[in-house]
Amino acid sequence: MRGEGQAEYSSGARIQQQRPGKDLFLVEPIAQGCSIGLSNMVLRANGGGLSGGALLRVAKAAGTCNTIRIAEVVLATPQSHAIDIANSDDVLISRCLFDVSGAQCIRMGLASPTGG
Repeated sequence: MRGEGQAEYSSGARIQQQRPGKDLFLVEPIAQGCSIGLSNMVLRANGGGLSGGALLRVAKAAGTCNTIRIAEVVLATPQSHAIDIANSDDVLISRCLFDVSGAQCIRMGLASPTGG
């Protein structure tokens, strides 16, 4: 998905979460895998704080996210993590701004059997 620009407070592509405590984007790879690409936009949470949502969460599921490409994206005021990747193969994060206000930027690794 490619936006028209990454202006956070003026014109540009901005996707803003409406319900606090939820993930803005949740990706659950199928058995054959998947790929994700985000560029040239702003992802913004509704509020901030540590109530539990990620701006982009790649969950442990039937398959692995084979490729993740995130470029020129502003990740603003997440509620737990800006990016939370439980299981992936190739990850490229380039030219991004993390406006995280006390939350964590990136969590990567295999998820526990309970999904944590």
